[in-house]
Amino acid sequence: MQIAVRRTVESTYYRRLSKHDDARRLHKAVGESFEHFASNADPMLAAALLQTATDEYRNAGLKKERDRTLILMQKKIGAAGENLQSVEHKIEITKDDMESFLNQVVVDDLGSILVRITREFMLKRGALEEQVQKTLKQAR
Repeated sequence: MQIAVRRTVESTYYRRLSKHDDARRLHKAVGESFEHFASNADPMLAAALLQTATDEYRNAGLKKERDRTLILMQKKIGAAGENLQSVEHKIEITKDDMESFLNQVVVDDLGSILVRITREFMLKRGALEEQVQKTLKQAR
């Protein structure tokens, strides 16, 4: 975030002073930095970094570099997809549980049905707060 803000301020500064070559040089340097960073990252992170590099090359007017990083980004996106794993969890719901659920949510008014279904599947505040606290402890 800090890099993006500084880059925007400096680019705006150069444009205001009509130093377009300096603005292009800045965008090119940022693009090269993100591209280098991406070369050492896993495919998912690399794709995000290459998006920034592609944007910076475009802002610098460097079509060849922009096209090259765009193609590289697409390859990284494909590679990231190969690393994804399927996770399955089977839950059995008894007929009685299903009947009970349907009796609670199905009424004559469609709007009321949607509200009831939403209420049934929303996380309860206490459970959500507990989950956030547990995540916070694990992060420390």
